[in-house]
Amino acid sequence: MSGKIKTEPDSVLISGDKAGIDSITQIFTAEKELSNLDKNSRFTIPLQKPSPAVFLSSENAIITIPVQEYTEGKITLPVNVQMLNGKKIVLLPQNADVIYQVTLQNFQQLSPDSFTISTTALPQSKKLKLSLTKIPSGIKVISIIPPAVDYYFVK
Repeated sequence: MSGKIKTEPDSVLISGDKAGIDSITQIFTAEKELSNLDKNSRFTIPLQKPSPAVFLSSENAIITIPVQEYTEGKITLPVNVQMLNGKKIVLLPQNADVIYQVTLQNFQQLSPDSFTISTTALPQSKKLKLSLTKIPSGIKVISIIPPAVDYYFVK
């Protein structure tokens, strides 16, 4: 899925006697099983009446599911490190790979400037854990390799 599922109408008017509508908080659709969606899908699905004495302003809902093909990418980035007490830190390795998924439509728009990997040196840490501090929207990060780096202070 490449976006939110859209339902039309987003609400329905309910009418009937007071006893029949007082307890209604939602209206369900019929069940529909979907598999192997490989393109945008739009279909009509019936609404389920909560009781025969209740009337709905619409008998169906139109469901739209946006679908795009995804691909996997890998980008190598330098690791940004925040210094501790003004000491210079050397990382081993100094770069890390980000493995991600993105829609084919957005794949060409990505560059190394689209991401930032950072870490903070802590005195008690043997390794520094890496994290992404800048990620473009619509990206699903699979992994950072390596997830942590060794380091030493330069005197």
